[in-house]
Amino acid sequence: MATTKLRSDSLVARRLLRGALAACGLLALAVLVASCGSEDLKRLLSLEDRAAVGAPPQSVEELKAGIARYSKEASRVVEATEKVGIYYKILASRLLEKRLYGEAYEALVKAIEYYPESPTLYYKAGYSAGLIARGKAALGPEGAAERQKWLATAESCYKAALSASPRFTEAMYGLAVLYEFEFDRPDAALPLLRSLLEIDTRNVDAMLLLGRVYYRLGRLEDAATVYETAARVTTVREKKAAAEANRKRVVEELGGK
Repeated sequence: MATTKLRSDSLVARRLLRGALAACGLLALAVLVASCGSEDLKRLLSLEDRAAVGAPPQSVEELKAGIARYSKEASRVVEATEKVGIYYKILASRLLEKRLYGEAYEALVKAIEYYPESPTLYYKAGYSAGLIARGKAALGPEGAAERQKWLATAESCYKAALSASPRFTEAMYGLAVLYEFEFDRPDAALPLLRSLLEIDTRNVDAMLLLGRVYYRLGRLEDAATVYETAARVTTVREKKAAAEANRKRVVEELGGK
C-alpha cells in the first residue's frame, strides 16, 4: 500500500510540474508579445523569421516576397554555373592547343556536364580520345585493351556530335577516319564521306579519303574519278601531288585488268 501511494504521489507531481512549465511558456510568450510594438510583432512573424525556424511562407504576400528573394539567388547560382562551364570550355581549348590530350579530354567531359547538347564539345572529346588511343601503342600488348577502350570512346563522342548536329562535317570526317584507319571498316566510312561531300563539295581531305575508301572496296573507277576531282579542286601543292599520284596508280591498275 505504501508503495502504491508513493507511485501515485510521484505521478501527480510530474503532472503538476509539466503544467507549471507549460504555464511558464505561455507566460513568457505573453510577455514577449506584450513587449513588442506592432512593427516588432510584424517582424517577428515576417518571412525571414518564419524561414529562420523552418516555417514555409503561407500568405500571398509572403509567397511573392519569397519568390522575389530566392529568384535573385537562383539567378546568381545560374550565372555562376554558366561561368564554370565556359571556363571548362576555354581550358579544354587551351589544352588542345598545347596537345595535352588527356587533360583536354577531362576538361571536355566537365564542360559537357554543363553543355550536354554541344556538338563541338563532343567532337573535340572524340578527337582527343582518338589521339589518346594512339598513344597507348607505347604500352605494347598491355595497352591493347586501353587502346580499344579509347577508340570506342572516340566513336561514341563523334556519334553524339552527329546526333546533336547531323550536318556537322568535322564530326563526319573524324568518324570516317576512325572507321578507315582504326577499325578497318571502309564500308562504314563510305556513307559518311559521301554525305560530307554533299554538304561541303570542295573538301579535298574528304575527297582523298573517299578515294582511298573506294580503292579498298574495289571500286577503282570511282576512286580514279574522286582523285581527279581532288587534283582539279585543290590549291595546295602537296594535296594536288598526292591526288595525281593516287589517280595514276589506280588508272594503271585498271589498265592492267
